[in-house]
Amino acid sequence: MTQPPIYSAVFRQIHNVNFLNCKSCRNVTLLTIGSAELLPGYVFGFNLNSDSAVDADVI
Repeated sequence: MTQPPIYSAVFRQIHNVNFLNCKSCRNVTLLTIGSAELLPGYVFGFNLNSDSAVDADVI
């Protein structure tokens, strides 16, 4: 028994964010990757590229 093919799309987004806290007013770029199935239109969750070990004072 063969399964029908699953067509999916993978896309990348770049979000530029600035924070409201004036003590650390700086622009931060967040990279995300998303994917979706084309036929049913189901969109999977975005995967955000983040690193909690980064020191905010260094950036």
